[in-house]
Amino acid sequence: MRLSKKQRFRLVLAALFFALLLLAIFSHYGHLWVKLLAILANVLLMASMLISFFDVKKHPEKDK
Repeated sequence: MRLSKKQRFRLVLAALFFALLLLAIFSHYGHLWVKLLAILANVLLMASMLISFFDVKKHPEKDK
């Protein structure tokens, strides 16, 4: 199965989200950069969701 460019981009966004979120969770520091990592991780997740939403809206699946 071959992935399209949008699917690969969403996969990369999801992987970055997961890595940044784990880094923010397991960081023992309460500095501002940890909060920024968590915010960035959530922004990546929202971007991935928006890409999925607009892709489904543009190409709705046909009923079988």
